[in-house]
Amino acid sequence: MNIEKIDEPIGMLADFSGGQCRPVRFMWKSRSYDVSTVNGQWIDREGGTLSLHYSVQAAGQTWLLHLNIHDVQWRLDQVVV
Repeated sequence: MNIEKIDEPIGMLADFSGGQCRPVRFMWKSRSYDVSTVNGQWIDREGGTLSLHYSVQAAGQTWLLHLNIHDVQWRLDQVVV
């Protein structure tokens, strides 16, 4: 298992229904990745900024990403290959 730190902004299509946020598809480096499974999610309140974090499966890999609520920006944190 190899963990690559990415820390880059990404485009995201998310489902905001039923009071929940669920990642559906993200775009990174001109490529689209369909989220097949949300492995887990958690909230981080570090530094007074609220972030919604997700571990997802896409393209046979595990991706860690988050939504910064303050600036409404999705970021790709890591990919596990």
